[in-house]
Amino acid sequence: MGGEIIADTAIVTNALSGKIRAKTIEITTLGSHIIMEASQLIKIDKVKGEENKFIFESSIDSGFNDNKEDNEKYLGKLKDELHVSMQAFKAATIKIKKNVEPCAKIKALIIKKKNENSKISDDLMKKFKICKVMKINYKNLKEEVEYKKSQFIKQEQSLSTNATSVRDAKIVLKESLHGYNYIKYKLDKPKVDIEFRTKDNMRRKTFQLIQDDDGVSKIVNM
Repeated sequence: MGGEIIADTAIVTNALSGKIRAKTIEITTLGSHIIMEASQLIKIDKVKGEENKFIFESSIDSGFNDNKEDNEKYLGKLKDELHVSMQAFKAATIKIKKNVEPCAKIKALIIKKKNENSKISDDLMKKFKICKVMKINYKNLKEEVEYKKSQFIKQEQSLSTNATSVRDAKIVLKESLHGYNYIKYKLDKPKVDIEFRTKDNMRRKTFQLIQDDDGVSKIVNM
């Protein structure tokens, strides 16, 4: 193998040089100076080399996921539209509260004139229609905000559900690593990189991220 491999699941017989980027990486024989970027698992059967880089990053949710950026842009669009609708609804709420009493008086006056069989002036009817339109606009904006809010939450939850947590990712070996290698977990929440350099005397077959009793994240060989 040489160059770069990008896949959902990368299965490599002999990794001699280059870069591998996938959710899950499976290597039969690992050489030296390989950069492995994954989000779930790096599995290695035989270790022949050293000075390799193991990097876990949640953004590697798929080697060919072209939709993620589009989904994030769509979420941003929904957020902007929701903001505009909320501002309009806020203005409509202030306006309708300000006109509750005047509109109630106009309605009462129209009812009174109807009961008295008196003529209702065009100006009074115009004011009544303005009050009616104001209420309809308020109701429509309220429904619009509720709908757009539900769409935003749905999209946000969808992205969150599909996101991969690298905290559960790990390196699983059938043979111990040789020499000095570099391991990094790129966390999103909080946004921080946890780094670790292996030593030749580390003989256990798994490397993974844990959180100690003080809540500090660290990479361990176990």
